[in-house]
Amino acid sequence: MSHSNSGMAQLLLILLGVSFIWGCASSSSRFLSSHHHESDSTNWSENEISSVRLSEDNPNINRRTLLACVMPLMGVPYLYDGSDTTGFDCSGFTAKIYADVLGKALPHSTVEQFDAGEPVDRHALQFGDLVFFAMDRDTPSHVGIYVGDGLFAHASVSLGVTISLMESTYYKKRYCGARRIIK
Repeated sequence: MSHSNSGMAQLLLILLGVSFIWGCASSSSRFLSSHHHESDSTNWSENEISSVRLSEDNPNINRRTLLACVMPLMGVPYLYDGSDTTGFDCSGFTAKIYADVLGKALPHSTVEQFDAGEPVDRHALQFGDLVFFAMDRDTPSHVGIYVGDGLFAHASVSLGVTISLMESTYYKKRYCGARRIIK
């Protein structure tokens, strides 16, 4: 098995374990003890750990259905303006998940998705909320779907569809807001 395939296999095993835990104890306070994102290592403070506690699920979003849609897409490559299994950009990924799982049409634009829905405080995130990051300036330029425990699913330029830790140094300093599309 190549190094790339070995890493993907390890990631899938971890994510399957995490999704099993989510399904078994969806309302408890749990913590993610470690997560390595690209070349970023995170040393957790008590404040950072407490901000990763699972908040309530959005009752209008079926956790298992959404995760069942996301998991097979893991590793699909990043493709600018992509919106299907040949490749996704970040807003194409979120639009596809919302359309397929929730029956909601989202624009294929990060800025337009940021303008949709209701603003959500970072500490009140619920499963399925859209989370936004400003990669270059103050304007949202990257979007993902919050999946609980401080994690979000998204289409990464370097990793394709993946799940990353919001508290990683890379994403934490770029976070610029969240929106709840479904109440």
